[in-house]
Amino acid sequence: MNNTMFAGYFTRYRILFILLVLTCGTVQSFCQESLDMYYRYPFSVGGNYQPLSSLALVEKKTAMNEISFQARLPLPPLPALQPFLLGGYISADSDERDEPTVLGGVLDEDVQMPDYNSDDVWDHRYFFGALGLGYAHRISKEIEMGADAFFGLSVSNFQRRVVTAAGEWYPVGEMGLLAGAAGKLALNPSYNLSIRISP
Repeated sequence: MNNTMFAGYFTRYRILFILLVLTCGTVQSFCQESLDMYYRYPFSVGGNYQPLSSLALVEKKTAMNEISFQARLPLPPLPALQPFLLGGYISADSDERDEPTVLGGVLDEDVQMPDYNSDDVWDHRYFFGALGLGYAHRISKEIEMGADAFFGLSVSNFQRRVVTAAGEWYPVGEMGLLAGAAGKLALNPSYNLSIRISP
């Protein structure tokens, strides 16, 4: 092996050695000062209000309002993993005109339909609850990324949809499965302000 070849091998190995030292130092620094330790809080509680309205071009409109609450509990050994409990309700106000349905098809003799507004027949509410798991990771002190997934149950409740043969309102509804998943990217410019995008 001549001196030129030896110098070439030495240079390559020296560069690899320097990269290895830098990588180990970075990993060690990351492990010692992981920003995910920010999530080592006992628990968190939050609320959410979300109004939804139909577009002006839609013929039959429904305005929906959601109020929900969430409680989150980071796992002490892995605070980036955060189980959570989600619950709330959605109210739906429809302007579709209709008549209530009578159980059995006809009212009893001498019984009249109770007073109602035909615009309110399809008004209803959803109640829901779910268990989920979230993952959060701090890229820096200001930037956070992660994902949430949850699974639960919901039940609808129609107060003015069905009338008994005796002329009394008969609330109806049905159970449903609830599932969701979302990614998130957040900017936290200060302790009490967070701007989040969550598709």
